[in-house]
Amino acid sequence: VAGLAADIGRYLEGLPIAARRDSLRYVAGKFARRHRGALAVAASVVALVGGLTALYLVRVARERDLATAQAARADQVVSFLKGIFVEASPEVAQGKVLTAPDLLAQGVQRIQTELAGEPATQADLLNVIGDVYRGLGMYGEAEVQLERALAVRRRAHLPADTVLANILSNLSVVTRVGGDLVSADTFAQQGVALMRRLVGTENPAFASVLNSLAEAKRVRGQAAVAESLYRADLALRRRILPKVHQDIAESLNNLALILLVEGKYAEAEAMERETLAMRIALGARDRFEVSNTETNLAIILPRAHKYAEAGSLFTRALAERRRLFGMNEPRTLNTEQNYGSLLYAEGRYAEAQAVLEDALRRMRGVLPPDHRFATTAMKWLALTLSARGLHDSARVVAARSVAGFTKQVGPVHSGTLQAERALGLVDAAAGRRAAAESLLGATYDRQRAHLGRRHPQTLATARDLESCYRAWRKPEMAAGHRL
Repeated sequence: VAGLAADIGRYLEGLPIAARRDSLRYVAGKFARRHRGALAVAASVVALVGGLTALYLVRVARERDLATAQAARADQVVSFLKGIFVEASPEVAQGKVLTAPDLLAQGVQRIQTELAGEPATQADLLNVIGDVYRGLGMYGEAEVQLERALAVRRRAHLPADTVLANILSNLSVVTRVGGDLVSADTFAQQGVALMRRLVGTENPAFASVLNSLAEAKRVRGQAAVAESLYRADLALRRRILPKVHQDIAESLNNLALILLVEGKYAEAEAMERETLAMRIALGARDRFEVSNTETNLAIILPRAHKYAEAGSLFTRALAERRRLFGMNEPRTLNTEQNYGSLLYAEGRYAEAQAVLEDALRRMRGVLPPDHRFATTAMKWLALTLSARGLHDSARVVAARSVAGFTKQVGPVHSGTLQAERALGLVDAAAGRRAAAESLLGATYDRQRAHLGRRHPQTLATARDLESCYRAWRKPEMAAGHRL
C-alpha cells in the first residue's frame, strides 16, 4: 500500500505594532484581522489534512485486515487442495484409479458442501480448479467453474480484488479457445481495467491480463490493436522482469504470431527464434512450452520457403502434443491442420488430404462446427481437393469455410478474406470464370481497404487475379493487377 506522505509547510508572516508589550489576546486579534484570508486557507488545509489522515488510517486498517483475510484464505486454499490429492493416495483410494479430472470433480463437490458459508474461499478455489481444467484442455469444464467463481463472488457482494481480475482474465482465455470471441474480448477488457486500478501498470499481474486482452484482439482480427498491445506488454515485462524470463518468452511468442498475421514474416521469424532459445535456456517448465514455440516457428517458416525445417519442427511438436494431451485435444488438432497446410504448400496433396480430413473428423467431436480451427482446416482441405482435381467437393468445403469464418469473425476479418480467396481459386481451377473473377475481385477490394495495398495477403490475391486474367486471355486486365 502506498503510504500517504505530505509535507505541509506553513509560513505566516506579519507582526502586530510594537508600541507596547501586548497581551496574547491583543496580538491574536490584530493578527486575525490583518490575515483573515490566509487564516481561512490555513484552516481549510488543516481540516483537509485531518480528513485525509483519518481516511488513510481507515484504509490502512482495512487493507491490513484484507491482507490478513487473504493470507488466511490462501492457507485454506492450499490445505483444501492438499486434501483433494489425498483422495488419490492408496490408503484412501482403496484400489480405485483416480484421474486428474476425477480429483477435480470431487474437489468441486467438496467446495460446494464444505465451504458453503465461505464464499471468498469458494471463489478462490473454483478459480484455481477452472485454471487447472484449462491447462488440461478441458475448456468447457473450465468455463463452468470460472463462471461459478464469478457467480459466488457476485452473490456474496465480495469487494473487487486481484482474484476477481484473474477470474476475468481466465474466462477470456477459455471463451476465446471455445470460439466465443466477443465474450473473450469483454472479459479481457474488464480484467485489464480492474487490475490497472488495483495494482497499477508497472506490475507483472497487469502484464498478464494485458497479454490476455491482446490475444482477444488478435483472434477478432484487430491486428493493429493487438500488435500495439503486445509491444506494450513486451516492453513492460522487459522493464520489470529479469532478461530471461518465461513471461518475456510468452510476450515474444505472441508478438511473433501477430506479426505473422500482418505479413511481417522476417521479424516474426526472428522473434519466434528468440522465444525458442529463451525457453530452452529456461529449461521450460514442461515440454509443452518448447513444443508450442516449435509449432509456431513451423507455421512461419514456409513463408520463407524453409519447408524442411518446418516439417521437422511439426513432426516433433505433434509427437509431443499427442503425448501430453492425446489425439483429440484442440491444441493437438490445430497443430495437425497446420501440418496439413505445410504438406499442401509442398505439393504433397494426397498426404495433406489425409491429415486434414482426419483432423476435421476428430474436431467434430470436441469443437463447435464453426470454430476457427475447423474453418481453417476446411480452407486448406478445399485447396488440396482442388489441386487433386476434386473440384465439386472442393467448392462445398470452401463455401463452408467462408460461412464459418463469416459467422465467427465477420466479413472483413483476414481469415474470412483468405477463405474467400481460397473459394475464388477453387472456382478458377474448376473453370467457373465468372464466379472466380467476381469473388477474387471483391476479396482484393476488401483486402486493400482493410489490410492495405502492400499487405502480403492483398499482394497474393493481386497475383492470383493477374494469373487468372492471363489464362483467360485478358492481357489488359492482367496488366492492371501486375505488381
